[in-house]
Amino acid sequence: MVLFATFLLASCATVQTYEGEALPPEEVAVINSSYWDNLALTAVVKEVDGEKVGRNPGSIMVLPGEHAVKIRVSQKMSFVGTISTSGTVILNAEAGHTYKVYGEIYGMGEGLWVWIKDEENDQIVASRKYHN
Repeated sequence: MVLFATFLLASCATVQTYEGEALPPEEVAVINSSYWDNLALTAVVKEVDGEKVGRNPGSIMVLPGEHAVKIRVSQKMSFVGTISTSGTVILNAEAGHTYKVYGEIYGMGEGLWVWIKDEENDQIVASRKYHN
C-alpha cells in the first residue's frame, strides 16, 4: 500500500503519493487543484490510483507514469445551490511537468466533464465526459 505524506504549506496541503523522501521537482510530476470564478466552481483532486489524498489538497506530487486521478467538481448553480460530482481520468504524468485539473457540470447536474492540462504548454492531456 502506498503511504501518503502530507505537508502543510501556507493554507494548502502538498501531498506526496510515493514512499520515501521527497524527490527533486525534475523527478516528479505535480498535479494542482483549481479554484476559479470566486469559488463558484472548483475542481479538486480527491484520489490518485484509488488512494485518498486528503480533504482539499493544493498540490499532489506523483512519480512519472500512468495514474488514475479522481476529480471532485463543485459548481454553484442558480436556483439549486451547489452541485458536486466526481469523475476519473487517466493521466500519463511526465517528470518535471506540472498539471492542473478542471471540471464542468452541465445540464443541471446531468453531465460532467473533467480534464487535466499541462501547465507548461496549456494542452489538455487527459479528458473524460460523463452523462447521467
